[in-house]
Amino acid sequence: MSSTCYACDQSGPDAPFRERFVRAGGWRVAHDFNSSLPGWLILAPLRHILSLDELTVEEALTLGDLL
Repeated sequence: MSSTCYACDQSGPDAPFRERFVRAGGWRVAHDFNSSLPGWLILAPLRHILSLDELTVEEALTLGDLL
């Protein structure tokens, strides 16, 4: 985990439930509390990546299923 990346810092198994509704195939579903839309959820990778081309095949397939 990186101390400079908020998403990575929140991806641990001990993170609050709002940061880990679902954990599957390298992804987690989290509540985006900075949104103006109540209940807005985001998909965030469990590892630090800079772009989608860095996804493994499993991560890409799971992303599609979760979306």
